[in-house]
Amino acid sequence: MSEDPNPSKAISTLSKLKGIGPATASLLLSCYNPDQIPFFSDELFRWLHWQTDVGGNAKKRKSQGMKDDGNVNRKINYTAKEYASIFEKTTTLRERLCKESGETITAVDIEKAAYQIIKSAQEEKSTHALDDESDDAVETKAPRPPSTKRRKKETPEPKEPMPSTKCLQKGPRGSPTYDELGYELDYDYILKTSGRPRRPGKRAEEKMDRAIKDDARKAEIMGRSEDARMQEGAAWDDRVARDLGKAFHEVGVEEYEEWAKKGFKVQEGEFENPSEEERERLLKLRIGCALRKGSKHR
Repeated sequence: MSEDPNPSKAISTLSKLKGIGPATASLLLSCYNPDQIPFFSDELFRWLHWQTDVGGNAKKRKSQGMKDDGNVNRKINYTAKEYASIFEKTTTLRERLCKESGETITAVDIEKAAYQIIKSAQEEKSTHALDDESDDAVETKAPRPPSTKRRKKETPEPKEPMPSTKCLQKGPRGSPTYDELGYELDYDYILKTSGRPRRPGKRAEEKMDRAIKDDARKAEIMGRSEDARMQEGAAWDDRVARDLGKAFHEVGVEEYEEWAKKGFKVQEGEFENPSEEERERLLKLRIGCALRKGSKHR
């Protein structure tokens, strides 16, 4: 099954919605196709444009004998043009890595690598800056006798691990782990999907075909076009979940059929012009829902 993954048209369409820019639009598209469509994250942009000269700053730093930090803190404008550059560079890198390694490399894998590299570079730069400030302060003040006490280095507070990481750390017999919204995570599924990505085969194609048919059926039940599924799908699932008294992640095409048999119907204009708060709520429900126990979003 061939499909052009270039999201430029979808980014342009989604960006016309109130409160949605290229970055948020890319997040929605990445949830739909995480293998090929990258999320417009700061770290991914800065890593892919590591040595890109910005306004001659790289030459200026070099002439002044300053270290080239790779623009780890460069300004980002979050435009469609910048995202087009991210998508092109990610696709090129992903295809090269797949060819060289013989493994399936996804856009999400590249995002994770970019996050680690940029965060490490930023922390290193911040440490150097603090040391430089301390040295400058000592030079401007009157000389003092050296202290006999050794300065204690401040240790950064340990970062709170992600809920999925916590779940794996506890093991199969550990206590239940819950996500930000209070839903219990599925240890077996997280363990199964946390390893090295596998090359997609016949099963993956069958799964994708089945998902396309299910989406078409959901759109038919809702009386909406299949194209509307991309923008309104989360709102549809939420409506069915609330009417049936189920959780968002427990809604599949079977629940849509049950919902229709019980006589529920969509009101005219119900899914048009949602508020910013409503969009944020639906986004939180959608992200990570596949990791929850009993999820039908897999």
